[in-house]
Amino acid sequence: MTIAIPAPVQAVFTTFPLQTFPAVPARDTALEAELGRRTFAFGKHASSNDAAPFTLVAAHRPVSVALDGATVQLCSAPAELFVQLCLCHKNALALPREAQEGCAAIPSPHKVLVAARAGAPELLLNGRLVARDELLRGLAARLPGVHRQLSQLLDRDLAPLFAGGYVSPGVVRRATQTLRQFEQLAQGGDSSPYLEMKVASYVLVLLHVVAEGEAADLRECREFVQGECPALVEGAYTVLRRLSGK
Repeated sequence: MTIAIPAPVQAVFTTFPLQTFPAVPARDTALEAELGRRTFAFGKHASSNDAAPFTLVAAHRPVSVALDGATVQLCSAPAELFVQLCLCHKNALALPREAQEGCAAIPSPHKVLVAARAGAPELLLNGRLVARDELLRGLAARLPGVHRQLSQLLDRDLAPLFAGGYVSPGVVRRATQTLRQFEQLAQGGDSSPYLEMKVASYVLVLLHVVAEGEAADLRECREFVQGECPALVEGAYTVLRRLSGK
């Protein structure tokens, strides 16, 4: 059965015939650019083996730190930076130098991705998201004996500085006392790679993330590290040089 096309409809299609348009590429360039700005690729040491692809999810944008004529990108929260340093050490990778934006067209299989997630740091590995607590427990297990207890002491006395909100004078006092203890330990030379990276994560954040506009308690701890803890500062930069890929 044939159905007649109403004259007004036929007039419309006669005046404005159907056209076929080319396919629209399935790419969101704005999203790609934003991801590029939020992605920081690890490098490789000359002797590094192929490590399994991973993405470290960080809540805070990395901070640029000058090191021996180059610039490295460091996560700007102590727990995130500790994981970043450990990933470099474990997988023979170098610290990121710049955002993925404007880098090589082939994306790196090893990267830091900045995302507003309360549970950061997290690690995307082999299609599985390793949560913060599991990730940090696994790294703590690599610390031998007394060094694990020292790592826990650092977290107990320094982590409250970065929790946000009011910090009491007692918290600042415990933090500086603990930093002084670790300064003495650093002068004695008894350490291990993972403990060195743990200490460096706190020292480097205090030195490079805490700005003049920060709360007085953080500025006090930063000034204490700068003035009273030369061995801790030198040890932190030694860790960076070891992991910078130079």
